[in-house]
Amino acid sequence: MQKLTSLSEQLKQREINNIKNILNAVANNKDGIQNKDYLEKCRKLKEKDTRLTEALNEAKDNVKYLSTLEKFIDPLYHGNPETIKDSLPALMNSIKMIHTIAR
Repeated sequence: MQKLTSLSEQLKQREINNIKNILNAVANNKDGIQNKDYLEKCRKLKEKDTRLTEALNEAKDNVKYLSTLEKFIDPLYHGNPETIKDSLPALMNSIKMIHTIAR
């Protein structure tokens, strides 16, 4: 999630937006003539931006859901058999809830 967030923030910088604007301007010049190569580049750039946004949203969801399991998994590493046994039903319920809710 951190790497995707960093990429997303970099793509929102003013310099990148200027490049996008220039690319769009070249693709659709003021005479109404469209440059197919630049239109294709604009389309691909928009598609990759969308894919990055989707991946970032998925990563955020993963972090959110996995962090809820942390309190149930800790006893598996540090607990005795009794605390492990007591934590398993709650862990299984949380996993079931995540499976139901998550995309």
